[in-house]
Amino acid sequence: MQYKSTAIELTPAIPAKLIIESVNEFEDWLKADDTPYGDVDELERYLALPILPNTGISARQWWLEPSQQRVSPNLSRMAIELLSIPAMSAEPERLFSGAKLTISDQRASLQAQTIGATECLKSWCRSEEK
Repeated sequence: MQYKSTAIELTPAIPAKLIIESVNEFEDWLKADDTPYGDVDELERYLALPILPNTGISARQWWLEPSQQRVSPNLSRMAIELLSIPAMSAEPERLFSGAKLTISDQRASLQAQTIGATECLKSWCRSEEK
């Protein structure tokens, strides 16, 4: 929850004529508290927005736009971090799982370079068979 803890407060400026005419500080405080913005959660504000039509850009590109970062700095930072995680394919997962067959009790002293080269050769041999 590192993103929510850095809430921003968007309070519009009080018009100068209200400050001059006002004498009661309590009423000023009540009027200022009735502002539509206040301390609003960025996610709630984002979810309240209407759905935009397809613009043809990726979600990551949309959150990288300076206008989005100004409106929702914490939410855009979280979205950029999450959308920057590369997708995992099944092939590296298979190779990683196959390495446990290469590294057995009898081959426990293999160097990391040897294991890497062996797994690479196994992968190349399998890809030529297809």
